[in-house]
Amino acid sequence: MTADAFPVIPLPNQGGSIHILLGKFGVNESPVESLSHAFLYRVTLHAKSKFRISAGQEVNCAVFVPDDPVFVNGDLIGNSQLLIVENSAEEIILRNPGILNADVFIMGGPEPSEPLVVQGPFVMNTHEEIADAYRGFFAGEYGSIPRHNSYKSDQSP
Repeated sequence: MTADAFPVIPLPNQGGSIHILLGKFGVNESPVESLSHAFLYRVTLHAKSKFRISAGQEVNCAVFVPDDPVFVNGDLIGNSQLLIVENSAEEIILRNPGILNADVFIMGGPEPSEPLVVQGPFVMNTHEEIADAYRGFFAGEYGSIPRHNSYKSDQSP
């Protein structure tokens, strides 16, 4: 799947664009199949622009700003900061105060219907299942990635 398979929607007032990486946004939908109603959007805000989005009722939501600072609901965040949105039923208001484009990632989804334990690369329902996953990993039950050595000692500089 290439980047052009993902919908890109222009923001109002030439404010930038929104890339639908996972989930739906209006009538637009990511080509990535999902078993939940989770979503991930990349919003590119043009300089001095503003964008409002509503995540909806009963949705957990977070905003990640990888580089240049952006105001998120009045809080300035940036440089790889993550903001957990306390009340995602309200609008999320993004404002780029800078003179260059700024990227923002908005992610979220419904509250899980079962308990989750997250540790390292594993997401399970209990700590015992996490321990089993690590045992299986270290026992080699998940396969391996072959190591290719591109350097050959018989080559001369």
